[in-house]
Amino acid sequence: MAEHIQQLKSLISQWYHSILKYDTEEAIAYKEEVDMLLRHISADDEQLSKYYRLVDFRHSILTEDFMKNPKIGQQIKQDSLKKTDQMLNYLHYFMEGQFEFVNSRFSYALDYYRKAEEYAFSIRNEDKGELFHNLGETLYRMNEYTFALWYLKKAVILYEEANLEARKLNSLSFIGAIHTELHFYDEAEEVYQEILPKMRDRYQLSLLIRAIGLNRLRQRNYPEAKSYFLEALRDHGNRAVSIKTMTNLAHVCFKMNNNNEGIYYLEEAQALACEHGLEEYIARCMVLRGLYTMEDLALVEMAIQHLETNNLNFEIKEICEHVSEHYQAKGDYKIAYEYLMKANQSETIERRKGVTIS
Repeated sequence: MAEHIQQLKSLISQWYHSILKYDTEEAIAYKEEVDMLLRHISADDEQLSKYYRLVDFRHSILTEDFMKNPKIGQQIKQDSLKKTDQMLNYLHYFMEGQFEFVNSRFSYALDYYRKAEEYAFSIRNEDKGELFHNLGETLYRMNEYTFALWYLKKAVILYEEANLEARKLNSLSFIGAIHTELHFYDEAEEVYQEILPKMRDRYQLSLLIRAIGLNRLRQRNYPEAKSYFLEALRDHGNRAVSIKTMTNLAHVCFKMNNNNEGIYYLEEAQALACEHGLEEYIARCMVLRGLYTMEDLALVEMAIQHLETNNLNFEIKEICEHVSEHYQAKGDYKIAYEYLMKANQSETIERRKGVTIS
């Protein structure tokens, strides 16, 4: 279903581009394709439905259908048309940002979300909260923690004003995750313990418990991290996040010298990551295998190459830091330094995207 929804978003975006180019023939073809897809799926997505209605409205203007329908013609005034275009621009950039984020192209997602932000004056506060949350989450994935915190705190305020408790708690959980990344473990724990009793949705609660596990993992408290990951895994359901948690479990088990258990979770995670095409975690599993079961740096290099092929440079940074820490703990400072340099280089490559020097 999620794949079909993404396909629908992409088609509506292409339809809108055809309208902007005044290509009536192409716009009609895209409209037919979109309408056919809509007949076969149930898209229970408020923003997607709004996007469709607005593009359809602009389509009717392009094809002069409004001339055949006086009722539609009466609705078309200059001010309402301007308002429609502002909302369309916002939704277009917002949807494109979501598409890039889902595909882990965070620099491109950030560009689209920032373009959407230029039209944020035309949307409701709760929608603005969603945009700010997405900006914060994208910047978090890009390790831009200061700006990520700024957007996430803005999202929390907007969700609070709109009385959207579940969304507010989700934004707060990311604020906790940023504290973990910055090694402010006590501050992260304060956030998590504040929102833990307020979580009502079992799946959202499982994500929060996983976040607490990651906080323990960063502190090298492996027994507690393992306990939280196991608890989280029970309520993840059949979702991609279960692959991530199993990979975390494998990592923790190897750190605790529970190699048989580690191999079990590694095999499960790798098989599911390959089945679902989760490129980042295919690579992460290869790294765990290279470090802990085969002691083969060639596998680590294959994982890095796999990420490079899929333009996942921020993930390369995290993996190289993990490898560096592993060899530092073993006292092999030459390899540790080499991978620390690779981590810095991959981050620089990602940050250069979209930068033009004149």
